[in-house]
Amino acid sequence: MYETHEERYSQEELAQRIWAVEQVKKLAAKRFYYQAAERRAEELDELWVREPDHQAGASLGSNWGYYTGMDQIRAYYVTAHDARRRAHLEALHDADPSIEVKPENLDLGCMHLEPISTALVELAGDGQTAKGLWYSIGQRTTSRPDGTAEALWITTKIGIDFILEGQEFRIWHVIYAVDFSHRAGTSYADQPVYLAEGEDPVRVEFGTPTIPMLTHNNVFSWADGYPPEPEPYETFTDALSYGPEGYPKQETEGHPWVRI
Repeated sequence: MYETHEERYSQEELAQRIWAVEQVKKLAAKRFYYQAAERRAEELDELWVREPDHQAGASLGSNWGYYTGMDQIRAYYVTAHDARRRAHLEALHDADPSIEVKPENLDLGCMHLEPISTALVELAGDGQTAKGLWYSIGQRTTSRPDGTAEALWITTKIGIDFILEGQEFRIWHVIYAVDFSHRAGTSYADQPVYLAEGEDPVRVEFGTPTIPMLTHNNVFSWADGYPPEPEPYETFTDALSYGPEGYPKQETEGHPWVRI
């Protein structure tokens, strides 16, 4: 049976662990602000893991699989994203030449805000890793060349693994389990249960990950239990990971929604 904190740690050790949890929460919050400000490259450089072994095992996942390794994460999260931003601006310019194609006009009329709340954090018994789960009620708005805009409501469970490098925690694995998304101004009741290929803007944006698989099927709400709430643990193992190593394949084998 897992020991209580009072049984295991001195007051000084408890204070150190409380401080570590606060640092993890701060890191997750900082990630949101970097993302909202379109500082994605800085996020990867400053907040994510730096040690080569950790970078090789890093992952960024969503309902449709995982990008693995920092090179693949950067290619999707920064390079492909910036290419879409540039193409969007060029489309606005083609419709209205007074809109100049220059860095300060990127994301003109756009807003991407997915704030996090309800932090649930567990620090490993050995203090070397931590796991956190947050919920996000956010929106993504994209302007159109005709002067209108498309707004998307999106609600998401966000699981993050952190690992200590030197004296600092860093982001190691991130999983976005999208529960709900639909266009603002429309009735969710009118949205088909199963969207046709290419009709789900969140899935289209996610692209083709390194490991394509259906990790979370929002048609079934939280029935798959993924990602799970972090529980007290002694030391990190692959089975606990919010990356592909920890996905509970053995519990879902044979179900039709596992692979895509």
